Amino acid sequence: MILAALAGVALLAIPGSPAHKKVTLGLDLQGGLEVVLKAVPPKGKTCDAACMDRSISIMRSRIDKLGVSEPEIRKQGKDQIVIQLAGVHDVNKAAQIIGTTAQLQFYDFENDLVGPSNNGGQAVATASLYKLLTQVKEDAKKGTPTAYYLFNKQKKVINGPEDTVEKLLDTPKLNGKQPKGSTILAVPEGMTVVSCEATTGCLGQQQADAAAPVLYYLFKYDPPAVPEATGEDLKLSDIAADISTQGQGNVVRLGFTSKGADKFHEITRAEAQRGAADAAAAGQTGSDPSTIQQFAQHFAIVLDGQLRSTPYIDYKQNPDGIDPTGTGAEISNITSFGEAKDLA
Repeated sequence: MILAALAGVALLAIPGSPAHKKVTLGLDLQGGLEVVLKAVPPKGKTCDAACMDRSISIMRSRIDKLGVSEPEIRKQGKDQIVIQLAGVHDVNKAAQIIGTTAQLQFYDFENDLVGPSNNGGQAVATASLYKLLTQVKEDAKKGTPTAYYLFNKQKKVINGPEDTVEKLLDTPKLNGKQPKGSTILAVPEGMTVVSCEATTGCLGQQQADAAAPVLYYLFKYDPPAVPEATGEDLKLSDIAADISTQGQGNVVRLGFTSKGADKFHEITRAEAQRGAADAAAAGQTGSDPSTIQQFAQHFAIVLDGQLRSTPYIDYKQNPDGIDPTGTGAEISNITSFGEAKDLA
């Protein structure tokens, strides 16, 4: 997820073109878009079959945002992905969503949650994005919203996020007009929406939302201060899945640039100090693992607006946080080696 880099060339299905000879009947009849992506891993890395499968999964997630019915996504050869979208007429928007470089962000989880997502320092995950944004409707009237979403009568997302209402309604189906009975809700200035698939384990999930497939949070958003770090702060050649020699099971070893290492140390130091303070305030000063997990603060890894992992900081083992320039840094106690490879 962190390492896969895709370079894409978009080809329109124009009769007589090389792309047109290979397109499906759906494209032939309706017109649309064919995109061929080639995996270009960082220097010193490879992209095997599992890497390609994960890349296809990321592409499917992006295409879902386009609302395309029955898209065709397949692997071609060892290092290519072919995506065919029949009936897509906003070609530029489709190519932009599919071909944009993934945005990797790192947040100080508990500290960066805002609004209804933060209850006295405790995370609150919300199953309905409509409900979450309705709760900050008044805040969205101040300043310039960071994004807009369009909801139908059933309070389900039709389109978004977009940074203006004009872009939100600029689709062939909407033609610049808001559908009757629909609702436009904004994300307030200084905030961003982060989603979380329930299968990955979403902190702060309420019992009433146990069956919800996706949950949502509101995070602070004030670049470059928040998120506290991004993919630009990583040293990709040093990131790898591994098995710990110190009994911590499957791990992902992390690598940072010099500036990124300083940022990581600052974030984890703040998290360690907050975790220790919360435990002390509750009279829990022991080293029992369950106690540490109860009060530990988390480091959020977000890809394209989706929360992928929330490793916690062991404030007993690392009271001053983690300085990756010394002993290095890793995410440990991962369930399986396959999961570690996916995260790496």
